[in-house]
Amino acid sequence: MARIAYDLDGTIVGKKGPFLFIRPGIIDAIKKLKRGGHTVILWTFGNLEWWHEVRQRFPQLRDLFHEVYTRNDLLHRVTWSPDTRIAVIKDIRKIKADVLIDNDPSHYQWARRNGMAKRYVLVPTIGD
Repeated sequence: MARIAYDLDGTIVGKKGPFLFIRPGIIDAIKKLKRGGHTVILWTFGNLEWWHEVRQRFPQLRDLFHEVYTRNDLLHRVTWSPDTRIAVIKDIRKIKADVLIDNDPSHYQWARRNGMAKRYVLVPTIGD
């Protein structure tokens, strides 16, 4: 079975003005993966307090993930990459994931340069 990591902001949860919303169909898709025996991981650059706030607003996210990594866990969970527009990259090898689903193209571009593009899924950003 696969270890599948999802980003939070812009991937699972979007913001339109002051309102947060969940990407249509994402909860059912993640539940289906879990029923299939896959390990589902949340990996966000948001901090732990933000994750708790999002979980409070959307209780259906509470028990959805087997593992959660936030900005508070970054030090040992990212690769520092000076050749991208951001300093840190979600390197799926750091959390032993098989796939990352994320809206940030810098992670995909890094993966492509490092021969891992097939393991990074770039999705359209939802929200502002």
